[in-house]
Amino acid sequence: MTERYWVILEADPFIDPRIVADELARIQGIPALEAKRRVRRGVGIVAEDLGESEASALHEKLTAAGVPARMILAAALPEFPPMEIYSQVEAGDEGLDLKSADGSEQAVLVWDQIELVNPALIFESGYVDRSGGFEVGLIPGIRELESDEARVVRENLILKMRSERSPANSGPSVLSQLEGGKLKNCAAAVDLVGRNAACWFRIPARSLVYRKGRIRLGGELAFSKLLREIVEKCGKTALSPLTLKMLQGDDIKGVAFSDQREFAQHTRWQLVLKLTGTNE
Repeated sequence: MTERYWVILEADPFIDPRIVADELARIQGIPALEAKRRVRRGVGIVAEDLGESEASALHEKLTAAGVPARMILAAALPEFPPMEIYSQVEAGDEGLDLKSADGSEQAVLVWDQIELVNPALIFESGYVDRSGGFEVGLIPGIRELESDEARVVRENLILKMRSERSPANSGPSVLSQLEGGKLKNCAAAVDLVGRNAACWFRIPARSLVYRKGRIRLGGELAFSKLLREIVEKCGKTALSPLTLKMLQGDDIKGVAFSDQREFAQHTRWQLVLKLTGTNE
């Protein structure tokens, strides 16, 4: 059987898609515009299930442009588990007890069995970038676009926002802003992936009920306390770069995604990096 490969980025997951769009379009037999869209929505995973020569061609394009990337043998990766959502969380000495919102599903995650901790913010409809002074929904013509066109425009705007970095550590951390109720237009969540990708749990802030001993909290305050507890118990090796940005950085642009799908793809990318020994 012919070996198959993935091509992934090793640093910033949001590169200029034009770097590899023409090559990807040639390999996959798709229009260049669709190739650009796939690179954008890959969030660090440029392409999957490629032959060796195809993967080498993409890798060469990226390295020639100065973009750190690597080829990964698909057979070396585990099967990704389905993502499960839990809203009731109890922290104990050994780990986390989790339940779904209606209590019908339950799971246990031991502290030392957590492979990856990846928190983020997700932009909600009508998000206002107050630091930049504009509202996406008020840009002329955007409401008249077809859904696919509107999504491309929205993703390009968010990509532009990500490239305009704010001065580092000039205010309260993202997590402190969340805890203080200052991020009304963003929803927070954390993805926890078990050792060797045995499980994948997402804990959303808005519906969270967090218990620790006699303490019972809800919402963003609960999320902040839970994330700090996870960081303390798991150790640095399980933490994604987004975790440190949430705890130490003040710029939401560095930790925010356009939708739930994009965040999930970022978690997949981070897990691949970690399992293959590259987690920048």
